[in-house]
Amino acid sequence: VIAQALLQNDLTPTEAAMRIGFLAQQFKPKARQEKSIKIFQSLAMDTSHIPILDAWKALSKNEKTEYEKQRLSIENSHSEAIQTAASTLANSF
Repeated sequence: VIAQALLQNDLTPTEAAMRIGFLAQQFKPKARQEKSIKIFQSLAMDTSHIPILDAWKALSKNEKTEYEKQRLSIENSHSEAIQTAASTLANSF
């Protein structure tokens, strides 16, 4: 469901990565899902320094803008792999 939402542009790649990474810790993925999940976990790790929830709300406008630039750059560097992984996961159930 999360991968499908990403493919429909309902979530950012980073948000999808955080959610998929968390869920992957809660269950044992099937062998065909492991590679895709690792790609999302990599993106989640690369963006883990970006504040979320209340910490995000507490940032200044300039800080938010800087973090957004960083997030977009990181997502761009993972974009092809993330799209492929999302398609694989969306079609694996």
